[in-house]
Amino acid sequence: MTLSYTTCNCVFAIAVAAGSAFVIRSRAQWRAVLQTALFFTVLSYPWDFFALTVGTWAHPPDAGIRIFSVPVNDLVLLFLATIYSAGLLSKPTGTPTDANPTPRPKMDASKPHVRSDTD
Repeated sequence: MTLSYTTCNCVFAIAVAAGSAFVIRSRAQWRAVLQTALFFTVLSYPWDFFALTVGTWAHPPDAGIRIFSVPVNDLVLLFLATIYSAGLLSKPTGTPTDANPTPRPKMDASKPHVRSDTD
């Protein structure tokens, strides 16, 4: 079981690295994606630990290296899946949100604005 789960993580890591190279364009976007993945992994670890402790699900005894009963492979897979998701969903930095923004009309400071019923 450990070998196949580790092999799955390695193949998934290669796929995430290759896909992220096309989607993530800047260092700032990489930083944001990695921070999101780390935050999500740390945030979800207690829930994984709780579910394993309560017996909601279980892993075989040969699941590999564990950190307080949670297999490291779970954390690695969660981290990689979050990089994949955050990379696809994040907006590249440095690009405008609207390609053709509508210009706002300029106010003429010499004329006071008088509100009419048509405004």
